[in-house]
Amino acid sequence: MTHFQDTAIPPQEIATSLGVASVVVGRVTEDRGMLAVMVELVDARNGSQLWGESYRRPKEALLTLRIRLPRESRAPCARASPPPSSSG
Repeated sequence: MTHFQDTAIPPQEIATSLGVASVVVGRVTEDRGMLAVMVELVDARNGSQLWGESYRRPKEALLTLRIRLPRESRAPCARASPPPSSSG
């Protein structure tokens, strides 16, 4: 969500405002034609890292990373999500 892009708000506060149990946070930097991408899934209850990964690729590989990151983070995000509560 671009609303929280470039913000100093802690991940736990963002999760609370969104009503979610965890949030994905990340950072992208460039140095001499190389991209460094750091991504992590943070537990909103205690701020602990549930999953994290770092990638360092040539700048030209941006499209590949845009495809790969959602695929690789899907399983850890699903494992970290609490089961839906039953109303009844």
